[in-house]
Amino acid sequence: MTQKKQNFQKGSRQKFVKVKTAKGRKLSSTQWLQRQLNDPFINLAKERNYKSRAAFKLIEIDEKYNLVKKAKVIIDLGCAPGGWLQVSREINHKAKILGLDLLDIDLVPQTDFIQGDFLEKDIKAQLLEYLKGRKIDLVLSDIAPATCGHKDTDHARLMVILEDVLAFLKEQLNEGGSFVTKVFFGYETDQLRDNYKKHFKEVKFFKPESSRKESKEQYMVCRNFKATINKE
Repeated sequence: MTQKKQNFQKGSRQKFVKVKTAKGRKLSSTQWLQRQLNDPFINLAKERNYKSRAAFKLIEIDEKYNLVKKAKVIIDLGCAPGGWLQVSREINHKAKILGLDLLDIDLVPQTDFIQGDFLEKDIKAQLLEYLKGRKIDLVLSDIAPATCGHKDTDHARLMVILEDVLAFLKEQLNEGGSFVTKVFFGYETDQLRDNYKKHFKEVKFFKPESSRKESKEQYMVCRNFKATINKE
């Protein structure tokens, strides 16, 4: 059965809330609070009991590319606070689903979790132990390194992580598998896409409606992994 596309904006309109600057509160804090109070996806996440507004990003991605339902093993890198785990389980009732993050999370029913840094060898060893020789069908990554506000630096930090993730995918992703990751556009984006195109038949960029307009993030969606060339 094809999942019906959701119109998130319908029924989510609300009266704009203007926040006055309080004594002792910085202007940036007031602006952040006003944005939070007027974000329809934050309110909708509360209504649907999702752990974060990011849940809607994966819903939109999956509606367009149909990746989650057919996967048997799903790994979610940078899963905190767990919204993508919730959505993955809602869409796919049978898959083996594991989240991994530096931060601890409240466990999502019928999913598993490893706390740690994906880049560390001992954490990767725990992940391989969990897989027990199984290959992965779908890797999701909403990993974002600690940002410093400098566009090129933030971009470069994420590129380093995605190089390491690609090495992992070449070893552990199933033939025909898929990978979805957050990216910040920058001077290395074309090279990143070209590197991933060597190993996937299709690489697309997609900005969900639920991503904030001012955000530089997009999602790179890689489909149909070519496992026959997964080692160089």
